[in-house]
Amino acid sequence: MEDNDIMSGLSVRNLETGQVRSPLREFKGRLEGVRREHNEQYNRDSNHLSFVEVEVIESIEPYDFPIAELTFSASNRTRSLWGIFGTTLVKLLADGEDLKDTIGRVYHLKVTPGHMLPSRDPNTNKWTDTERDAWEVIGLEGKAAVKPSSSGATEEALRILDGKTTSQFNAAALSNPAVRADPKVQSAIMGKTFIRMAVDAGMVTVDADGIHHLN
Repeated sequence: MEDNDIMSGLSVRNLETGQVRSPLREFKGRLEGVRREHNEQYNRDSNHLSFVEVEVIESIEPYDFPIAELTFSASNRTRSLWGIFGTTLVKLLADGEDLKDTIGRVYHLKVTPGHMLPSRDPNTNKWTDTERDAWEVIGLEGKAAVKPSSSGATEEALRILDGKTTSQFNAAALSNPAVRADPKVQSAIMGKTFIRMAVDAGMVTVDADGIHHLN
């Protein structure tokens, strides 16, 4: 499916009446991209929103990354996590605008409690309303930014790593356009495997102060 077809299908308008997975509970961040993924095993779609330049306001655990990704089960119902996100976003959009028009703009998002949403009981297979936390868009500002192109992300990440501690590297690498443009490298850094693989491969050493050096 072409990117334009995907984005045209990802809408926060005309939702019908239908688990917060991030440690973040409130943050500001620039929406860098949106994608939809299909799970063949469960025959389900999910919507993924990627944010950069993240400013953490509240988190249930330390969060040292300048990027974040929010994942929602795809739905066209207002009574869903995607529906709550969408209906709060629509209130901040101009006439004719939709999700695709907010790429490059800064969101202010917050998890709010007490949303009664339908949930299937695994024991009885019946649907009942359950109180859930959900992401709401409480602010939207700015204009779209130009998306950087991808090139040499691994090499750039290694260059950034030289002379830095792990926390310094995370902040610098995940703010770098070339690194962010490569999902695999970005995922390895956030999953804390990038440095380990570089050390195991003999490309990097770590001194007694926790500072990394290229070999």
